[in-house]
Amino acid sequence: MSRNWPYRLNLFILKGGKGWADTATPVFMSVILLGRKNYDVLFSTLNGSNAYQYEKENLAKFVRDLYSLNTMSYNVRYGEEMPIPKEYEPNYEPPVQEIQLYKLLQCILYQIELTPEQLEKDNKSELAESLRFAEAMLQRLASGIIYKLPTYQKAAWGL
Repeated sequence: MSRNWPYRLNLFILKGGKGWADTATPVFMSVILLGRKNYDVLFSTLNGSNAYQYEKENLAKFVRDLYSLNTMSYNVRYGEEMPIPKEYEPNYEPPVQEIQLYKLLQCILYQIELTPEQLEKDNKSELAESLRFAEAMLQRLASGIIYKLPTYQKAAWGL
C-alpha cells in the first residue's frame, strides 16, 4: 500500500484480453499547485486552536514546509521549475471548523506525492518530519471528529 493511502488510491489500467490483466499499468493522479490561501487558512486555524498550540514561528515553518512539498511534488510530476517557497509570512484568514480543517489538510496531503523516505534519502529530513507530523495530525483530527459523532457515542465498546 502506498504512503498516500487513504489520501490517494493507486489505480491501474488492466491490459490484456477480455478484462483480465496480462500486465498492470499505473495511472497516476494529477498534482495541483494549491493557492496560498489554503496555507493561510491552515495557519490561521491552527494558530487559533486550543487543541494545537504552537509557537508562531514553528507553525509558520510547518505550513511553509507543506507549501514547499506541494510545489516540489508539482515540479517533479510535470518537470516544471516553480520556485520553492523559502519564506512564509502568513496572512490572516478566518479560521475554519474542525471538519473543514480535516478536509483542507487531506487536500494538501493529497497534492504531495513525495514520501518521508524519499525526502530523507535526499537529505531533507526536516521536510520529512513535517510531512509525518501532518499525516499524524490528520489521523488525530479524524479520531476527534469520529469521537464526537452521536452514533459513535452510542456504539458498544466491545461486543
